[in-house]
Amino acid sequence: MHVGDTTLSTRTLALLLAGAGLTLSVTACTGGTTTTPASGAGTPAIARSSGPASPSGGPSGSAPPVARVQLAAEDAFPFQAALLNLKATDDEGNPAADDKDRFTCGGSLLDESHVLTAGHCFDVEGESPPDPLKDIAVVLGRTTLTSQKGQVRRITEVKLHPRYSTRPLEYDVAVLTLDKPVTGIAPVTVVPSGDKSLEKAGNPATFTGWGSLEAHQDGEEFELSSTDGMKQATVPVVADSACRSAYQKDPDQPQPNMSVSLCTSTANKIGHCLGDSGGPLFVTAGDQVVQFGIVSFAPGCGDPRFPSVYARLSNSDINAFVRESVG
Repeated sequence: MHVGDTTLSTRTLALLLAGAGLTLSVTACTGGTTTTPASGAGTPAIARSSGPASPSGGPSGSAPPVARVQLAAEDAFPFQAALLNLKATDDEGNPAADDKDRFTCGGSLLDESHVLTAGHCFDVEGESPPDPLKDIAVVLGRTTLTSQKGQVRRITEVKLHPRYSTRPLEYDVAVLTLDKPVTGIAPVTVVPSGDKSLEKAGNPATFTGWGSLEAHQDGEEFELSSTDGMKQATVPVVADSACRSAYQKDPDQPQPNMSVSLCTSTANKIGHCLGDSGGPLFVTAGDQVVQFGIVSFAPGCGDPRFPSVYARLSNSDINAFVRESVG
């Protein structure tokens, strides 16, 4: 498994922090408290990326990419997982037509037999919620949901963090055990326990997923839909104090526990949305992908009043849970 046991090397940190001057991107979407996904229309134009951006902006230290949502290049982020509800139906109650309609949450490959995701992806209400061990499939190595590429696995065990709760939503972490090993895909490296070097305010980080592209403020009603092609976006970390203060201004909103959460935010409606839940927040340095957050919640998709919230993997309790869950 690729959970870090020591602090990141000086060289790696230098590479990771070299991107602090990146211009920001437009984003994807989160699970949590936004509206139910449906077929949407009028999504903004997005560019296709040539692959994962390094902290310096490119493999040879070229200028940082222009800030916007980008469609990921084919096979750019094979460690990104898609969770599929095999019981999903359309509006008329018929079985879902394809994996785009079956998609529920994201995740990331921890090692050949485990996937990291958000706890709330398995805290599903309804008359007949899917049974994770029977009705959920996990796909890795797939960029376009409706394609047949990638490796499909079933789940044999779901471990929720023992302190996971919904009121407030915290310790939003789950580890999935797969029925067969994944081959030929490099897993992420989880940030070491207590290492907050990547969480400094202004540091850029990337998240990937298939969530909605449409930005909106909390309370606005419109249809959301997942994307077929995986998207990526680069966003800045915001200080814990700023995130806490933003939510305290509205006591009706969920209040993040900043010991187990971290946040990103921009002034131009860049934030995760429904469908991005469980996906990774990470930086890249060479061939290393260092994950330090899991998409958790936000009152709206990119609402500039409320930062996007992620589970904080550097937290010692969360970090220990992840390590113990994969043995």
